[in-house]
Amino acid sequence: MAPMISTRTEPPDTLPASVLAAALDTSEAAIALLAMPQCRFVFANAAFHALGAGQGERGADGPFTCPAIDSAVAESLQSGRMARIPRFGVRMAQDPDATWEGEVSRAGASTDGAPLLLICIRNVSHTVRAERALSFSEEALRRTNTKLRDTLDNITDGVLVMDHDWRYTFVSARAAAIIGIPAEKLVGGIVWELFPAAVDTQFHACYHRAATTGMPVHF
Repeated sequence: MAPMISTRTEPPDTLPASVLAAALDTSEAAIALLAMPQCRFVFANAAFHALGAGQGERGADGPFTCPAIDSAVAESLQSGRMARIPRFGVRMAQDPDATWEGEVSRAGASTDGAPLLLICIRNVSHTVRAERALSFSEEALRRTNTKLRDTLDNITDGVLVMDHDWRYTFVSARAAAIIGIPAEKLVGGIVWELFPAAVDTQFHACYHRAATTGMPVHF
């Protein structure tokens, strides 16, 4: 017979403080609990100490080494609501280009009535690097498209590009000159709506044959 597994959980206030501290110390997020207004550290986990965001050890008073945290703490204390900590950099031995962000929120009051603030800071370096790589790729693609557009605009043949809905996505300067309509009036328009007389012509049949077969069609 399989053993019975209880799904009952203990309320947080019944758990020993040492158990909660041990659990938070294993978190990758940098977490600290402050007693205000003296900005006294009631708790700071290992990740917070490694980050070096606050001066002193647990229970010690001390300012923050990051202005972004200072600002968020002041905002949360004044408004009573969560305040976001914008991205900031901290040089660390294992990650010299580390980027962090987080939030500060009210966490009730201590036994002597002092307001408590909870600080949670996460390492977002991977996200930042991915965003930079994407931005670099988009910029490279933009430069490539610009170069391609300039090349197509300077050849003697007229070049028109359409999507699967027969909508013009690119019209070269030469093509616009041949047709006699400015490129900006063609791009975004559907060829059969712009030129209804072309429907059921050889032009119409050849375009559809090329789209269907994926092969070049000369006419």
